[in-house]
Amino acid sequence: MKERSKLYSIGLIIIFILTLAACNKNIPADSNENHEPVKSEDSEEQFKDSIKLQFENENFTFHSFDKDKECIEDMAKVLDESFDTITGNLGVTLKEKTKIIIYPNIKSFHNNIGTQNAGDWLVGTAWRNEIYIVSPLNPGTEHTYDTLMKAAVHEFVHVVQYNIYQYNYPYRWMNDGLATYLADQVPSSTVMKTMIDGGQIPTLSDMNKNFLEIEGYAFSYTVVEYLVKEYGYETIVEMIKSYKNIETILGKSLDEFEKDWINYLKENWGSK
Repeated sequence: MKERSKLYSIGLIIIFILTLAACNKNIPADSNENHEPVKSEDSEEQFKDSIKLQFENENFTFHSFDKDKECIEDMAKVLDESFDTITGNLGVTLKEKTKIIIYPNIKSFHNNIGTQNAGDWLVGTAWRNEIYIVSPLNPGTEHTYDTLMKAAVHEFVHVVQYNIYQYNYPYRWMNDGLATYLADQVPSSTVMKTMIDGGQIPTLSDMNKNFLEIEGYAFSYTVVEYLVKEYGYETIVEMIKSYKNIETILGKSLDEFEKDWINYLKENWGSK
């Protein structure tokens, strides 16, 4: 009798496990935190598809759903055209290919990187030798096909920077400024003139604390532009390698450097 009860219990456990497996076998790669299927017209297609290797070349591997592979040729071209300039200017030789993971839409991207409450402006991020980015075929409300391509270059700069300084770099005006500058994400001259003429120039410290609220990408672009013209990339690389010695590397205090940059900003980006 006891043996029969034992076998009955084991049978119930097996049925329970099989039921769980059946319920979870069709979770799509871009499901949300609750693992609920995406309720859209192409849900059936997403169940059958998955993010997988679609293409690779000498420098990159590209992974996406089948429906997004149409943009990969263009992205590969843009990244390859920037590759030598970025790695050469920063003096970095990459030891492995950079992996590009393309998500089919902004919601999928945000869910997978854990930023569900972020705005549509956030379309890319990078970590070590991997780039995670939204498909240029479905860029959302704040980007276009072309700006997504530049975002890919921006994230690649972060990958290269990681090979110079493998920790959390403390100066965002350098970290994102360099990525914005090398990706040719040129700020709006109209916006810049309005803010400069209106006395809305952030300090370097402001950019570290309130980057998004004060047009940090635009102003940090001009910091790096000034550095490139006045000091060159070798100095920039040294500033990244040894941020604690920045004042020694520049030959002046950060306050003095900030004043020089603001003068440059007013002369080159403000009203003349």
